[in-house]
This record gives sequence, structure tokens and C-alpha cells, in this order.
Amino acid sequence: MGTSPLDGWSLWRRAKDGRSLDDLRRALLEKDADRSAAQEEGDGHLSLNLRHHGKLGEARVRADQHAPMKLTVRELLALWGTDRRSYDLIQLVHSDLANYGLVAKPSIRDQGMEDRVKLVHTVEGHDQMSPAVGAPPSARTKVVTVRENSSLHGALTAMLLRDYSQLPVMSAKKNSVLRGVVTLKSLARALNQNPGAGLRDAVEPCDPVEFHKELIDVLPEIREKGYVLVNGEDGRLSGIVTASDVVQRYSEAATPFLLVGVIDTLLRRVVAENFSMEVIRKFCGADEGREGLESANNLTMGDYKAVLQSPENWEHLGWALDRSLFIQQLGTIIRIRDTVMHFNPDPLPQDCITQLKSMVEVLRSYSDI
Repeated sequence: MGTSPLDGWSLWRRAKDGRSLDDLRRALLEKDADRSAAQEEGDGHLSLNLRHHGKLGEARVRADQHAPMKLTVRELLALWGTDRRSYDLIQLVHSDLANYGLVAKPSIRDQGMEDRVKLVHTVEGHDQMSPAVGAPPSARTKVVTVRENSSLHGALTAMLLRDYSQLPVMSAKKNSVLRGVVTLKSLARALNQNPGAGLRDAVEPCDPVEFHKELIDVLPEIREKGYVLVNGEDGRLSGIVTASDVVQRYSEAATPFLLVGVIDTLLRRVVAENFSMEVIRKFCGADEGREGLESANNLTMGDYKAVLQSPENWEHLGWALDRSLFIQQLGTIIRIRDTVMHFNPDPLPQDCITQLKSMVEVLRSYSDI
């Protein structure tokens, strides 16, 4: 309807006493916390529940007072007893925060572990569908700048020595403000027009973007200019995101995604070329409504495992490999696959990439594919 978001939890009220749904929800949370406290003795899980209940209750009070609580991502996750993000954990955090009418801003999916988020009312949050521009490390790395009264050749030398393509230009005053950016192109253009040009002649205007803005929204600007400047939570320049940073960001996610795709393809061909659909259906949940399974193209990773863990089927393959160890590793690959397909924000440990690559090599070597 073009209106601003409205908080239904506060607007909807019970007819008999006028209490809002939010009041009733918070009363239920308090009642549950009291019941948990009575059962707490020696139960670490209950202790964690009570810990984040107390903290989130305090955060809600702070949000009501328009003084939102600020925590690092690591501090926030510690309320759930972990320091690593997964799809399920993020969903749990979002759900628990929502029960208190809260949302973390910016999203914990995209921030570094030491970056701070604010716990604000749900309607104030920004539901990001893609990583924030502040997600790449370069957006939170100390920025090398140059003063506007510096020499043009000095700025050029600094860029060449550091392999930079651009430098922000700050005013000459003590409390400096951003004047713009010089790039290798703008420096070359200024010198071409006037061999005696100064640094000010090469400055191009530039408006920084806020760190919580979605990266996908600034891709056109990065494609056109090769970079964007990023303002941190305090409104001051916090970093630069370049085209190479974007490539690095997405390649980190793309590499395991592509490897999982290769493994899936290889396993499907192994199963399809060695077993009839009658055999496949026997091991792939015929008792779960899949009697009509007609093609190996509809198989999942779990289906491949079900087929290959059969001693009879394994013997049919004739692979000189230990079946139990292979199936065990395939189970590990399936867990990695689940993590990859849910686009968890924390990068996979390097040994996961190694395990994916090793599985690809084994399948290629033993399947003659």
C-alpha cells in the first residue's frame, strides 16, 4: 500500500482487556523463564536459555527507549553457546530475537565476528537478501588517504608502491573531510591535459555508501568505477570495496558450490551406469512414496549413499576401496553439501575444500568418468 511497516504485535489487541499481542508474548516468555529457572540445576542448556532471555529482555527495554543495545557478532552468538554461524543457528537466533520483537541490524549473516550489530525493533530492521557492502574485509580495513594539498606525483607514487588503483582525498584541515577520490585514470587525464597539474585537478567526486547497503545494489557502481567507498556505523570512512574484492567474496562461495556440483554429477553417473532403476528404487525409499522414481536425475546425495552402502552393490562396482570408509566420507561430504547449499556466512574450513577436491579425484579415478 506504500505505507511504512507496521508492527502487528503492538497493534493487535485482545478485546477483553486491551493487552497487545506483544504484551502477551512477553508475559509468556517471562513465565517460561521462571519455569526454566526452577529446573536449572546442572543443566547447561537451560542456563544458556536463561542467559539469552535476560540479555534479550534487557535489549528489548533498550530498544523501547530508542537506545539499542550494541554487541559484536561474537558476543551475540555466545548467548547461544557458540562462536560459529550455521544456517540452523542463524534461523534460531532470528527466531529468538523475533520473539522479543527484535532484529539485529545489520544482519549477522554478513558481518565479521568482531563487528557490532544493534538490536532494534523488528520494523526498524532491514531484511537483506544479499550480502552487505560492508561484508568484504576491505570495507573494514584502515583506509590509506592523501591530503588535497599533497603533490600529484606523491599520490601517484603511493598508489604504485601499494598497487592501488584509487586513493580517497581528504581536506587539508585537521578535522579532515572527504573531498573525493583520485584514480590512476584521473591522474593520467590531469597530466595529459596539463603536465603541471596539481592533485586537486585530478580529484573526482565520490559519495560513500553505507556499510549495511546490499552489495548487489552497488554492483553497477563498482562495475562502472571499479570501486565504492564505504562508511562505517559511525558515519566515517571505513574502507573501500573494489571489483577484485567482489570477485574474491563470491569466489569463496562459488568454489565449494561448484565442487559439490561436480561430486553430485559424478555420483549420479556412477549409480546410473552401474545399477538398474529397479535396484535403485529398492534402496531409495520405495516405502516413502517414491515407487514411481523413473530417472537417476531425480536422485539426491542421500540416495547415492543408500545405494552404495549396500555390500552387494559395492561388490558389483569392483572398486578396490574400503566400503565403510568411503560411505563414512560420503556422509561427511553430504554434511558439507548441506552447509554450502544453505549459504552459511562463515567460510568453510580449508580442510573441507580439500575433502571435496579429494572426493572428486577418487570418483574420477575409480569410475573411469
